[in-house]
Amino acid sequence: MFWTLSFWIIAALLILPFPVKIYEYISGRDNSPLIVKIEEMVNALFMLVGLCGFYGFLQQTPLLFAEFWYAWLALYVIISLLSLRYSPKLKYSAKLNSRRFHTISMALGILLYTPMLIAVFYYAQQMPN
Repeated sequence: MFWTLSFWIIAALLILPFPVKIYEYISGRDNSPLIVKIEEMVNALFMLVGLCGFYGFLQQTPLLFAEFWYAWLALYVIISLLSLRYSPKLKYSAKLNSRRFHTISMALGILLYTPMLIAVFYYAQQMPN
């Protein structure tokens, strides 16, 4: 039950805002710099790949191969660590919001996406060799 609920929460967080963001980009309502928009879309697409791994874990359906999911996890960790220093989106967000809000939102993001990371790790471990 925990895994299924986590999957649907993460799926909603990734998929539901997507059309709204696209609309805001096209209509000009989102006045963030282009590099922030690119980073948001790349991150969303990257996380959707992880969501596919989470789905495979829940359904016990092999999607791709274990090495792919281990590489995805490693890349996720590397990107996450690098983004703490170099992310245009985080720098832009820090200008708009207080430091406290910024820290709390980062902690919530980590907390919300942790079940997906654990599920993808378990999924890669369970794959046949």
